[in-house]
Amino acid sequence: MRFLSRLGSAILVLCVVLVLVLRLTATHVKAEPNYRNNFTADTSVSSTFRIRAETTDGYMTVTGHGTAFGIDLSEYGYDQPRYCLTACHVIRDHDGSMRPVLKVELKNEKGIYWSNCKVMAFDAALDIGLLECESDLPSRARFADQDSIAGSPVLLVGCPTGICPTPYGGYLTEREGLERASAHVEFFKQGCSGGPIFDGNSYKVIGLAVAGIRSGRGYEEMDPHTSLFIPLDRIKHFIQVRLPARKIAPRDVPVIAFISEAASRASVTVDETILAEIVELPKAPGEAVQADETRAEVVDLQDFGKR
Repeated sequence: MRFLSRLGSAILVLCVVLVLVLRLTATHVKAEPNYRNNFTADTSVSSTFRIRAETTDGYMTVTGHGTAFGIDLSEYGYDQPRYCLTACHVIRDHDGSMRPVLKVELKNEKGIYWSNCKVMAFDAALDIGLLECESDLPSRARFADQDSIAGSPVLLVGCPTGICPTPYGGYLTEREGLERASAHVEFFKQGCSGGPIFDGNSYKVIGLAVAGIRSGRGYEEMDPHTSLFIPLDRIKHFIQVRLPARKIAPRDVPVIAFISEAASRASVTVDETILAEIVELPKAPGEAVQADETRAEVVDLQDFGKR
């Protein structure tokens, strides 16, 4: 009996110690920031996709990977669920031309497949590109009403090294001038470029990730926790200039864009080269038209990246 009594006391002490250890562990875990639990990660991830950009080099096919995300452009008159944003350097080759084959990875009830995309508009200086997919996207993100302030929680969704879209929590640090803002995130690496930056409270887009910074330990090493991104106001300005709001439904008639003759020979990446809003006129591609008292060339949106 004495043995059983001692055994029971020992078990009781062991249980008390175990409870104390569990409480200390729980307290430690709460003290560590766990950003992912603060977001609707599933919703954010479902609107983010891997993008593949292919080009040929002799007899070889060179494939680059990055991140793209579906965006709701219905407020601009483009209500089809087929529009994506990504970083321009993901879809642009070293010589300045657009890579001829662009695809995003989608998933439906039948499985995973790659859908072809075409370039609608881009700005190399800002490092942003707008794509239209051949297939409907399963989900689209929405723009936030306003930029977030420093210290606000954010969520980056990216495809580092070509893996599936993954959420990484963090917080907004500061705005680097007019064109860039920065965030401290759980992880950032090559492949995350083009990914969305979500506000941590509204789960709406406040930025587009385009770059990292060097860690200071070597030219090739990237700081794994800092993401530079295009802020919300710059993204909206890009869309407003390149894709003015339509006056009729997108499916009614073909879309034709006008750019200046000089710009058509040089580049369409400068905002000021757009002379007229996108209108729906039954003109044949290549036919000269009059726009704002200036001779303009009719250019299909899909050809923007080939100039």
